[in-house]
Amino acid sequence: MSLGDFERRENKNFQNKCKYLLAQIKVKDKKVWEELNEEFQNEVYVDETWEFSEKLIKIYNDLN
Repeated sequence: MSLGDFERRENKNFQNKCKYLLAQIKVKDKKVWEELNEEFQNEVYVDETWEFSEKLIKIYNDLN
C-alpha cells in the first residue's frame, strides 16, 4: 500500500490513512510518532481526519 492508494476527498473518514501514516512515521522517528499519536487519539475528530492526514504527509516527507 502506498500513499497514492488513498482517495483524496474531504468528506470521507481518513482514520485508516492516518493510522498508516503514523506507522510510517514511527519507523522514522518514535518521539515524533508519540506526540502525533497522542494528538490523533485525543484531539482529532472523524471530520478532521483529512486535514490531519495532510499534516502527517508533510511531516513524513520532512523526515525523509
